[in-house]
Amino acid sequence: IIFTGREGEEKAARAAKGRAEIVVLGEREVPAARILDFLSVRGKKNVLLEGGGEILWTFIQAGMVDALQVTLIPSLAGGASASTLLDGAGFPSGMLLALRLEEVRQMGEELFLRYSVRKE
Repeated sequence: IIFTGREGEEKAARAAKGRAEIVVLGEREVPAARILDFLSVRGKKNVLLEGGGEILWTFIQAGMVDALQVTLIPSLAGGASASTLLDGAGFPSGMLLALRLEEVRQMGEELFLRYSVRKE
């Protein structure tokens, strides 16, 4: 399923090429709560969110992330325009999202890290 606002419907449809359902919720940005409400009505209780830093930020900002799975690979990318794990507005200075490391797995040169979000 690809969720989008009305403004992004055509672009989403082109990207999906008929392989995914396009769901329009709103005009521009789609609030995380509306996506989860839509999925809940369909009986979905767990959601795997795969996307870029902006969509992840939308859910983090709304307090709707319970866990993060992070993969570290032996390559670096950077620069002022490089995407990060959390794009979007970001936290105010000095504020951090507290995580608890739950699992570490290694496959070859890659590390798979699973964190829970601390709710304290």
